[in-house]
Amino acid sequence: MNQSFESLFKQLPKVLQLHAQGHWQNLQARYEPIIQSLDDERHHLIRYCFALSDFIAESCIYNQPIFERLFIDDKALTLDEVETQLAKVSQCESEPQFMSALRLLRKSVMAHIAKTDLLKGQDIETSFKLLSTICDRFIMAAYHKAYAEVAKVFGQPKADNGEAMPMTILGMGKLGGGELNFSSDIDLIFCYPHSGQTEGGRRVADNQQFFVKVAQKTIQYLNHHSAEGFVFRVDMRLRPFGDSGPLVMSYSAMEDYYQEQGRDWERYAMLKARVIGEQQNPYAQQLYGLLRPFVYRRYIDFSVIESLRKMKLLISQEARRKDSGVNIKLGTGGIREVEFVAQALQMIRGGREKQLQVRSLLLALERLDELQAIDSETFEGLKQNYLKLRVCEHYLQQFNDCQTQWLPDDEIGQARLSHLLGAEQWSQCLDYVHQVMATVHEHFSDLIAESAEEKAEQLSPFEILWQLPESSSTQDIFQYLQPDELQSLTERIGNFKRECQ
Repeated sequence: MNQSFESLFKQLPKVLQLHAQGHWQNLQARYEPIIQSLDDERHHLIRYCFALSDFIAESCIYNQPIFERLFIDDKALTLDEVETQLAKVSQCESEPQFMSALRLLRKSVMAHIAKTDLLKGQDIETSFKLLSTICDRFIMAAYHKAYAEVAKVFGQPKADNGEAMPMTILGMGKLGGGELNFSSDIDLIFCYPHSGQTEGGRRVADNQQFFVKVAQKTIQYLNHHSAEGFVFRVDMRLRPFGDSGPLVMSYSAMEDYYQEQGRDWERYAMLKARVIGEQQNPYAQQLYGLLRPFVYRRYIDFSVIESLRKMKLLISQEARRKDSGVNIKLGTGGIREVEFVAQALQMIRGGREKQLQVRSLLLALERLDELQAIDSETFEGLKQNYLKLRVCEHYLQQFNDCQTQWLPDDEIGQARLSHLLGAEQWSQCLDYVHQVMATVHEHFSDLIAESAEEKAEQLSPFEILWQLPESSSTQDIFQYLQPDELQSLTERIGNFKRECQ
């Protein structure tokens, strides 16, 4: 930034200046001697960041090492530094100490990334690649700790060559694609190469039991909310059979499931599946070989268009019913529509065009452009507007370290987003976002070819139930239905039951 932070702070709307002042007073009360040693420019830098992010402010106010790392040492964050710190955390002897240290390190790292992004010190592609890599490292640290703890009792599962058998962790969604959100859930699937029994422990367990215990501890280390917060929220619902399925499956069991029961939405999800810590896992390529035929058909697969259209209709219907606001992920012209364009074409043509078998959405768009599956104008339009929406998404999530894609309805949030997007008023910011989403939807409609009737189409309650994944809970299902639809569905099921008696 060429401007001084004093100048930048004074350009903020008054509501943000006043908001920052509250955080600043709390900081002064805790660290008065440190604050007095800093110059005015550093004071304005701190207040500017506090104005834009409660997450940064609260992380600094309640954690002196984070405050000093962000605003006194002021060093660039490197992956080597993260690795060094994770190695120290992994040496904690007790599980509570390990979990506490892991959470504090995560908070420090994420606060640094948020500060860099909000000061526009890196582009959005660098940000989500960095987030994905760091997430991988935290997952592996939690996994290795869990594996070691379980092995103290049960020994280790052994491969044919006598070496310890690893658990394979599949990262799904944006984590799998290396394009993770700032404050995202992480979708994981756990599996292991083959059956057997553990060796070298006080007790013996079959491999399934061993890896279930490792998986449970890994999730606990990452997902458990404590006084220090959490590391990453873990979602396991994409695994075979969803919440009702086993937490961990063997490779052969997974292969059987996807060959016999795998559905189109699972093909879509598995397209981005990536083995976390792939270079350390000698079984990663074997698993990819089992999954690839399920995701990519040998023939040109146009049937995927209809299934993806239904999926998009379900998502749009949910977004319309949940709120009257603007959802930049699920709404019309949102991030999900760019993903559908790229991934539908990947699934249609990926079996024949091997270069389309990639996980990154941006790389997939580039390959589609190279193959002339989309024209250059469509490629540039989708790429640039996708990145604009991802910038907006990261800002929204960096305000409070909260997973959201809804445009804010509060004065502070609106003032923050408007300032960061260079809009003088909220109405201008809203116009900008609407224009970006309108452009995305135009490209999406060209591919999916929505007719006027389809745009107005509403899925019936029975169609909603059919389209939802098996992993959906009753609560997930009910959120898609209006009260009158739910009553109608209940009556029809009751009538069907009586007729069958």
